[in-house]
Amino acid sequence: MPATVAGLSAGRALEAAAVAVAAAVGFLADGAGAVPVAAVVGFFAAKSVESLRLALA
Repeated sequence: MPATVAGLSAGRALEAAAVAVAAAVGFLADGAGAVPVAAVVGFFAAKSVESLRLALA
């Protein structure tokens, strides 16, 4: 598997994990109404981390 494909796969896994964690925390903190907002926040946080990782590489 080329390095770029591996990097993209790792990035997608990071995004999925961040969205899942943020949604779960939002649900526990404020109920079902907070899940969509928390998931969006998790997605953009993962994108920011991925961008930082690529910038440092």
